[in-house]
Amino acid sequence: MENKDRKAKIIHWEEDGDFITVRYTQEDGQRVEGDFYRIGWSDPPKDAVERARKALSLGPSYFAGPRARRTS
Repeated sequence: MENKDRKAKIIHWEEDGDFITVRYTQEDGQRVEGDFYRIGWSDPPKDAVERARKALSLGPSYFAGPRARRTS
């Protein structure tokens, strides 16, 4: 069965699009439902890119671990 023939449907989509639920039917009649969480973009929104650039331009604010420099 080709993927296009499975007729996958998004049955739940949160407003921000971070979580979606997709349902489709396999050849043997079993219904499959999957929950997905977005962890990134292939083409991010411009405002997300700008926020990331601004955060990266400030540099780190905290170091942790045995090699971290002590300020006190």
